Amino acid sequence: REVVGARNLEVRILPDDVTRMNALRTNEVDMALLAPRQAAEAEGLPGMIVHREATLTYLVLYLNRARSAFGDTRVRQALNYAINRQAITDGIYFGNAIPTVQQFPEGYYAYNADYPGDHYAYDPQRARDLLAEAGLAGGFEFEMLVPSLSTFVQAGEAVQQMLAEVGITAHIRSVEAAQTADIYYAQQQGDGLVAQWGGRPDPSMTIGLQFTGNGFSNPGRHTTPRLEELHRAALDSLDPEVRAERIHEAVGELVDQAFQVPIVNDLAVFATSDRIVGFELLVTGQINYGTLGMRR
Repeated sequence: REVVGARNLEVRILPDDVTRMNALRTNEVDMALLAPRQAAEAEGLPGMIVHREATLTYLVLYLNRARSAFGDTRVRQALNYAINRQAITDGIYFGNAIPTVQQFPEGYYAYNADYPGDHYAYDPQRARDLLAEAGLAGGFEFEMLVPSLSTFVQAGEAVQQMLAEVGITAHIRSVEAAQTADIYYAQQQGDGLVAQWGGRPDPSMTIGLQFTGNGFSNPGRHTTPRLEELHRAALDSLDPEVRAERIHEAVGELVDQAFQVPIVNDLAVFATSDRIVGFELLVTGQINYGTLGMRR
């Protein structure tokens, strides 16, 4: 059949997951973003193709490192060892995610291959030992903000339970999703936050915003001299290879110092009818409409 570019494109905002699936099922729409749990159901629909793509988004436990006990690297490392990333991948994302300990997905040029997803392998005893070294053998408490969206609520509850197993009490405070950035970053409420980083077009933007001393998405303003030095070096270099090397070193510093607790790179799951051709998802998470077409 003839393939044509889309002359008219209608975008419908359907916030409810079930509504989007029903629209696919009844052919009201030709393409939709799905919740991870819906991928298998969509694959069972006639003429439907499911796409799973890694993007720059990742689920993370943000830490305000100027609050609670998070100023101690050993405590932050303990948090990383306490999280069972594979269990969250399987139980919340239904396999549509990749465990990670860093800010960039495998295959992206900023990814540091020296720090695979099992670098902080699930090890509750190691977490307890690190807490004891930090003088917190009895554990500690902190307030953990969680946006009131189903995936984040489930992830927050899972993180809360895993931390409790090593003696850390995370008090969940639910916040409206649209107000999360203002509450955590601007008002600097909460000691931590379970949410998703949406990625940026350039890796230095992600590093600068989240981890430098004046980054907006770094409410505690905690950083290290080495991270600042590597970030500046990456920005100053005009050589792509040298710049990538500095970024890789910066990622190593972030993981070694456990600036935060990355959990999974969640795969973007899209379903398209077999009328759609040329579907391509950019690493930033946007659809490449320049390659998109339809069969008559």
